[in-house]
This record gives sequence, structure tokens and C-alpha cells, in this order.
Amino acid sequence: MSNIRDVAKLSGHSVSTVSRVLNHRSYVAKQTKEEILSAMKELNYHPNDIARALSTGKTYRVGVVTPYSNYPYFQKLVSAITQAAFKENYQVTLLPSHYNAKSEIHYLEMLKHQAFDGLIFTSRAISFEKIQEYQNYGPITCCEDTLNFPISCAYTNRKISFIEAFKLLKKLDFQHIGVTISRNERESRSAKLTIDSYHEVFQHEIPEKLVIRDMQFFRDGIRAAKELTTNWM
Repeated sequence: MSNIRDVAKLSGHSVSTVSRVLNHRSYVAKQTKEEILSAMKELNYHPNDIARALSTGKTYRVGVVTPYSNYPYFQKLVSAITQAAFKENYQVTLLPSHYNAKSEIHYLEMLKHQAFDGLIFTSRAISFEKIQEYQNYGPITCCEDTLNFPISCAYTNRKISFIEAFKLLKKLDFQHIGVTISRNERESRSAKLTIDSYHEVFQHEIPEKLVIRDMQFFRDGIRAAKELTTNWM
């Protein structure tokens, strides 16, 4: 199996010049680059990705922590992240968590040990305090408002959407409005925003029998519809 020294010898250039071509570092004359690439092709030489990562300090991989891979919301989010990463020549590694704190901390430890260049949390079970402990090991972004914590975030203002939806239902004079949420509102900020938005618009607590929890898939929506219609028949 050929190595970088074989490429240097055949091309007539130094190992350091070959390394610059492999790692896209600094300027290399066009003819020199072509000679090195030609030698690589002739020797059927392929760079060792692990060795290159150690050399450059970059893996060109980003880890995306997602609780569910078959949940429509997260599918669309991961798709958008993948498209953006592809444009920057980054690979995306999906890291399923199922909202398990130990799994999420394990992924943070992987970032610490340079398995990824960065992590994106599409949703999380662990606290912002825990995430903040790992910020020195690489960039971390959360797909939600990180409040006063100095953690990168990218998100939409869900509360505005919830408020507008409830205002429209109120304007249409609907009296019994069911709400479906994916997790318990004590665990999920999004679920709590939904409940709080209802209270803000209607000025009273939502009846417990109108709240259906653990809604994650389309089949759950069918179940929720049956429960809600049964409760008010």
C-alpha cells in the first residue's frame, strides 16, 4: 500500500508540499498540484481520513442530536441541516437520543474527544448548564432559544405562532379546543409554551381532559382525535 512518501517520490515534490495539496493548505502552483494528483492516481493512493483529521484538527463532520429520526418535525430539520452542511463540504452524523440524558452526555464526550467538529441539538433532555460545560471543546448549537446562556442557537419564535392560532380559534368562537403536545409540559419548553399561550389568550387554564400528551406521530393524532371527540360527546 502506497503512502505519502511514495507520492512525494514519484511526483518529485516534498512530503510537506504533498501534504499541503491533500489538506488544501496554502497556495500550491497549478502544475505542482497536477503532478501530485497524477502521482496519487498512478499509485492508487487514498489519504487516511483519520490521519488527516489529526493533521488538520478537523473531521469535517458535525453531529446532530435528535430524539427521533422518524418524527416529521425532526426529519425536516435534519434535512435542512444536511443541505447546509453539504454546501460547506461537511458530513452529518445522526445521533439518536430518545431524550436519554446519558446518551446526550455521551455525544458531548465524543465532541470532547474530537469525533466531530461541532454538535447541533435539535432538542434535548439535559440542561443548558451541562451543555455549557462542553463549549470549550467545539461549537454547539441548539435549535431553541437558549435564554441567557451563552450558547449558540437558531430557532423560530413558536409562542407567536401559538398565540396567533389560539386568537383565530377564539375569534371563530370555538369553545372546546383540544391541544396535543409531544411531551409533558414540565419537561418540554415547547409544550409549556403551548399551554401558556392558551392561558394567555383565553384567560383560564385549559381543561385537563382537553390536553393529550405523548403525541409524536400521525397515528397518535388519530388517537387524540378519538379521545377528544369522545370527551365532548
